[in-house]
Amino acid sequence: MKQRLIILSFLVSFAIMGAKFYAYYASGSTTLLTDALESIVNVVAAAFAYYSIYLASLPRDLNHPYGHGKVEFFASGLEGVLILLAALYIFLHAWQHLYAHPELKSLDLGIIISLSSAVVNGILGYYLVSQGKSSHSPAIVADGKHLKLDALNGVFVVVALVITYVTNLFWIDSVASLIFASVMCWQGLNLIREAIAALMDETNPEVFQKVIQWIVSNKKQEWIDLHNLRVQQYGGDLHIDCHLTLPRYWDLNRVHDEI
Repeated sequence: MKQRLIILSFLVSFAIMGAKFYAYYASGSTTLLTDALESIVNVVAAAFAYYSIYLASLPRDLNHPYGHGKVEFFASGLEGVLILLAALYIFLHAWQHLYAHPELKSLDLGIIISLSSAVVNGILGYYLVSQGKSSHSPAIVADGKHLKLDALNGVFVVVALVITYVTNLFWIDSVASLIFASVMCWQGLNLIREAIAALMDETNPEVFQKVIQWIVSNKKQEWIDLHNLRVQQYGGDLHIDCHLTLPRYWDLNRVHDEI
């Protein structure tokens, strides 16, 4: 199921990337170039996410006793790095165009393509986040969040293009690209921070609370005490470690059966 979701994301992102680059070459708009470059990130990130999900699905072995699930956090971190690199390129390109005053054309085509792409990305992003959370897949959730933000950026691109088209103030196109790149920097840094936090086993309050609720609802009368609870996330799997106190007169066989 996870791999099918990533394949869907890859195919849709690839088609949208082609449409956005066509719109950029037809118009010369730096705002559309910004949107197109982010689509490249979507495609590359989806490809790496597919591979990371494949690795995460491999069974445990002697070298990886807890499985390979943490590779999914590398996928979301790499996506953040790619977004940052794209944002830096956009900054440089938009700054040059701000003073070059290039003539823009076919902005109406760019508006149509950007609006259509934003709608598709929004629907797919919402679906991926929902499915990623239900399957506890950090790679799918990261991909979905990126697509949702890409959809919001697409709306911003449409607004910028409409203003440029109506006013003929072409410097607006470059300024919009600079703002767009700033948003991308924030998004990339946030993804990197989340990936590093997960790799360093930072406590996830939401997951930890769910584990506590499950323990409380399934607690047996014979359990005397449960303490030193630790929860580590390995991709879609959770490793739960705790100290459970049971009656001292139980033999090891009964303790084993209880646990």
